[in-house]
Amino acid sequence: MRYARVVATAALFIAMASAVGGAGPTSSEAAWATSCTPGSLAGAFGGALVLDSLDNFGCHAGWAFAWATVGTSPNEIGVTEVLRYRPASETWEIASRLRWCKPARLPQLVYKLGCFSN
Repeated sequence: MRYARVVATAALFIAMASAVGGAGPTSSEAAWATSCTPGSLAGAFGGALVLDSLDNFGCHAGWAFAWATVGTSPNEIGVTEVLRYRPASETWEIASRLRWCKPARLPQLVYKLGCFSN
């Protein structure tokens, strides 16, 4: 089931990206795009959010959503996070959903899949 969601999200992302068209990505766009990997996104979790698994994710325009399981058994919980790419450090950080989850502030993909659960 987890893989079906990942595949569906990836297909949606690819469809959205191909519909945009235009010239190739700028260097800053290429940086977030190439770091949109489970390993890079997992680096944003730390402190109280001990990452157990990254169940689904998607990235667009320097923003990402992550559906993850944090904690250790028996205290695991599913969370939805919005992440922001930091070009200076080439890392992702968890962004405040209270601050950023507004339609005009986030790419549509991240807004829809990162702002309406948990």
